Amino acid sequence: MVWPQSPVTASLRDIRGSRNIEINSKSVKNEFETDLFKGQVLACIRDVKGEVNPFETLYAGDKRTLCFVVSGKFKQTIKCDDVLCGMQFDSCLKNLPWSVVLSPAEKILTSLSPGSVADLQSERPKLLNFLVTGADVVQTSSEYIDIFENPLTESSPFGGTSPSVRMSLTKSQLSAFAFSTSDYYAFEFWSDKIDLGSFCCNIPGLPRLDLCKYLGSQGYPVTAVCGGVPVWGFFINHNVQFGGVDNDSLVFRKAVPNVKNDDPIPEADSAPVVVHRRRLSSVPPGRPLPAKKNNSIGLPPTICVVTLTIMVLLLWANGTGRVSFSVPNCFARSSDGAKLLDSAVCLGLATVIGYVIA
Repeated sequence: MVWPQSPVTASLRDIRGSRNIEINSKSVKNEFETDLFKGQVLACIRDVKGEVNPFETLYAGDKRTLCFVVSGKFKQTIKCDDVLCGMQFDSCLKNLPWSVVLSPAEKILTSLSPGSVADLQSERPKLLNFLVTGADVVQTSSEYIDIFENPLTESSPFGGTSPSVRMSLTKSQLSAFAFSTSDYYAFEFWSDKIDLGSFCCNIPGLPRLDLCKYLGSQGYPVTAVCGGVPVWGFFINHNVQFGGVDNDSLVFRKAVPNVKNDDPIPEADSAPVVVHRRRLSSVPPGRPLPAKKNNSIGLPPTICVVTLTIMVLLLWANGTGRVSFSVPNCFARSSDGAKLLDSAVCLGLATVIGYVIA
């Protein structure tokens, strides 16, 4: 599959249907309009060729690998506690942990931010938080905000110039605010863990997570909704989802100088880097395929399940002691350092026991 900005493609959905948008572009404004919002989007993905490289201009020196900036006007006056942002998928996620492990994790997420939604096991999984508190940067103005020339600066009626104040607002506090139809709003969402250029999640201290294993062929979503009605929706796909070069091959290409994405994969003995997985067409006849990993994080499934289960049980036992699941002490807003240390010990102990049992 050949895409203009291979290995990824980005699309949006609005009242005109679904269409592709430019990535790392300064001249193409990527305008869109939904029933609730009209504006533009700047899509920035590291290691994707585009008109400009925003990671060397707008975000020089930052470690971010993904950044979406949305600006425009709301078409209706909407209360701020009614608009949620995050990820809303079109179909079921794949290869999820058992429900007995995932359900407590969802309860933790929703208890940390009352009013948020964490439902990863339904037919249309979603992980959503309030737009005002979930955005990394919010800027409001009575005049047009140019998101293509300058980075956003925190400035809003929700917290002034302090992101921490804005992000700490509760649902009841947000209900006192509303998005007006006269002001321009700009929202920035960025991550240094999600690498859509290789379609994986990089968490320090852990092997990378292959997003394709969980998403299948559906795109990685950047969405906002109000009562089930889309405010905006952007989706990023990688060619590995449709039989293209897989993630390990992409990493191999980055490690070998002067090898382009369209070139055939070199033989493993022609370079000091080992190719873990590759397209079947690139494997010479009679040559065995490299051993496949147990899963995307390099651990047997039994170890993963046992470790996560024990971790949840230990955290629950270390919490309030109620029969129903409650937030572990390490997440409670308390200055008691002993509680945090106890929970850290529980996490370490769970990992050790998981390896021993499995």
